[in-house]
Amino acid sequence: MFSGYCTGGTIIHLRMPPFTLFTGENTFALREEWRRWTHTFRSKHGEENFSVFDAADTSFRQLLDDVAIAPFIAEKRLVAVRGIPKGTTEELERLPAVIHPDVVLLFAEAKLDRRLGVVKRLVAMAEVKQFMRLSGEALLAWMQVYTSTAGGTLTPGAAQLLKELVGEDQMLLARELEKLVLFAGVDSVQEQHVRALVFCTGERQVWGLLDFIGQNDAAGAFAYLTRLLEQGESPFGLWNIFLWMVTSLVTVAAAAERGVVQPSHVAKQAGVSFGSARTLLPIARRLGRDGIRELVRRVTEFDLGLKTGIYHASDGDAGELLVLLDRSLLACCVPTAR
Repeated sequence: MFSGYCTGGTIIHLRMPPFTLFTGENTFALREEWRRWTHTFRSKHGEENFSVFDAADTSFRQLLDDVAIAPFIAEKRLVAVRGIPKGTTEELERLPAVIHPDVVLLFAEAKLDRRLGVVKRLVAMAEVKQFMRLSGEALLAWMQVYTSTAGGTLTPGAAQLLKELVGEDQMLLARELEKLVLFAGVDSVQEQHVRALVFCTGERQVWGLLDFIGQNDAAGAFAYLTRLLEQGESPFGLWNIFLWMVTSLVTVAAAAERGVVQPSHVAKQAGVSFGSARTLLPIARRLGRDGIRELVRRVTEFDLGLKTGIYHASDGDAGELLVLLDRSLLACCVPTAR
């Protein structure tokens, strides 16, 4: 448990941390590192030298007995604990004295209750490995590395589009990247692969539609909408998302007319996210004031008609609503409304 080094003829002994603690809000990275540790130990030292405990069923008193056991015909033994066991600070502080020098003790807890004295002491005693959430460029860089480990390559445009569709949850991104690598085959994963394979839920559905609308691709927008409906998405939910898009388009266009150019400045002026501003700005410029005015008039008429019974739509029969969605999408994908 000790190491030493020499400085000026004097040996200085440093006590190494008696155990390791994995913690942090990036649960994906934490789980991956847990798997790596446990897999490596089991492969190298055998199943008999690996013990795993759940904190809910374990106390520090029990660990005092287990960590004292030497490895069985191997160099090392791993004792891994999911969570923080029950017990007192005094029991925790006894661990360094009883743990066998060839035993590695690992705790993993994403969210620590630092109000507890035993947790404070554990953090102070352990070698703490913090797993922080990735975002921005760091997340995009991780996506490139993960795609490479899955046997593929990823274009920057595809990475950005996938992040906008799926969000920043690394577990979800990892699953999508694995599917995309298989789908793309020998080719790099590109934006068209993401559009063809990745379908999001909730408000993130709007990004797929906006991508096609931004390219003035009515056929692509209609196909994307059809695929969402085939996946079981609600026509009423999609209509509400489209209304949000039109409202945001108006505020973005107003900011652009005041001479604001940079998407970050437009986002601040319009009260929308940076991603929304960046995506909606080209649409606003292409449609122009007359096109946006006609789009708003048409969508407002449709929405009032749905609410007053002029148009009939229900969960069982949403045919008229789907026609209104198609007509609204078409109004976004021509230079001026017809």
